[in-house]
Amino acid sequence: MTYEEAKKILKAFIEINGCIELPIVINAIKKAIEALEMRTPKKAYDVNREMKSFDCPSCLSSLYAEDELENVGYCCVCGQAIDWSADEET
Repeated sequence: MTYEEAKKILKAFIEINGCIELPIVINAIKKAIEALEMRTPKKAYDVNREMKSFDCPSCLSSLYAEDELENVGYCCVCGQAIDWSADEET
C-alpha cells in the first residue's frame, strides 16, 4: 500500500465516521494523515546548486546542504521528505 492509498482510506473513514462520537480516534487519524503527507516527497523551492541551498516545500525554511543536495532526504525543521527526481538545473 502506498502513502497516497493509505491517506485516501483514512480520509474516507473520517468522511463516513466523522459525525459519530469518536473525537479521539478522528483526531488520531487526522494526525496520521498529516504524517503520511510529510512522508510523501515534495519538490524543493528556490534550489540553488552553487550555494547548495533550497527552500522546504512545506515550512518554507531556507536550508543548506553540507554535501550534494540529493543527499538531503528531508527538511531538518519540519521533517518533510524532499523529492530530487527529475530536478531541473537552476
